Amino acid sequence: MKKNLILLALMLIACFHVTLAQDSEYKKQQAIYNRALSFNDFTVARTALYTMMEIQPNNNSLLDTLALLYFEQRQYVSSAIAAQEAAQKNPNNLMALELAGTSFENVGLNDKALEHYEKLYLKNSDISVLYKISFLQYRLKRFNDALASADIIIKDPKSLELAMVFGKKDKTTQQVKMIAAAYRVKGLIAYEQKKTDQSIQFFKKALEYSPDFEVVSDAITQLQK
Repeated sequence: MKKNLILLALMLIACFHVTLAQDSEYKKQQAIYNRALSFNDFTVARTALYTMMEIQPNNNSLLDTLALLYFEQRQYVSSAIAAQEAAQKNPNNLMALELAGTSFENVGLNDKALEHYEKLYLKNSDISVLYKISFLQYRLKRFNDALASADIIIKDPKSLELAMVFGKKDKTTQQVKMIAAAYRVKGLIAYEQKKTDQSIQFFKKALEYSPDFEVVSDAITQLQK
């Protein structure tokens, strides 16, 4: 019995030393990570981050940081995979859900992007997320779902206050009211369904809220030729 107690004590001491060593190594890698970022050396920063993840495998914030690091470097496949894993580990991780959705969208995996945006919307009820859902549903030809999403946006008073950013022909951008963007989605769906007159009506409705909405004005011009 006494020998067992001595052995147990030795094991605890050994574990304590390992913990101290790991803590020291973690702080070292954290310093390397911060130093590398200060020099915009993302390769070294990422290597340090992976080492930190090995030392603290249950530290989910490190996985969030890795996903962000990949995203900032426009390595969207890697950021999507990292963010998806982070969201799987913590379904309430809103940042991971949004990052996964945006990353998957950037690589053209619209179904995967939609899956994560839908989960995010169920958590935060943000109509900016719902707009992304509506547009992806349109892209995936889920027209009834897209129309339902657009109608929810249109009925929400916040759609008159929130703005979306769209590109212009001169390579600049413009902000338009979200309600106008939602009517554009409805116009695009009507066009896909060969309902030209209805499409024009929806586009004109969009212009009522954002008269300088260039992409919509151009669409009307093309449809009326």
